[in-house]
Amino acid sequence: MLQSTTHIVLYWSARITGSVILGFLLFMLFGHLFSEGQDGFKFDNYFEIALFICFPILTLLGLLIAYKKPLAGGIICLLSMIAFFSLQGGDVTANIYLLS
Repeated sequence: MLQSTTHIVLYWSARITGSVILGFLLFMLFGHLFSEGQDGFKFDNYFEIALFICFPILTLLGLLIAYKKPLAGGIICLLSMIAFFSLQGGDVTANIYLLS
């Protein structure tokens, strides 16, 4: 099957963009995990743990799964961000630009 140039460009731009986002999230996560001082890695309550699981843990998991199964990884990322904004108490529609 001959693939069109548009399909190839979209495929690789999604891979490259996903890799950049994945690298940035991992950089931020490791920076937070290994920081010292009063802003170190600690949770004050279970609510913060739930937020941490939604973002960045499930988002990272979705990005990793997207390399093998793009639809499943995208759904996991999207649902984790919707859950994060819903738990945070903000209006999901007000933060819709962050989901795109």
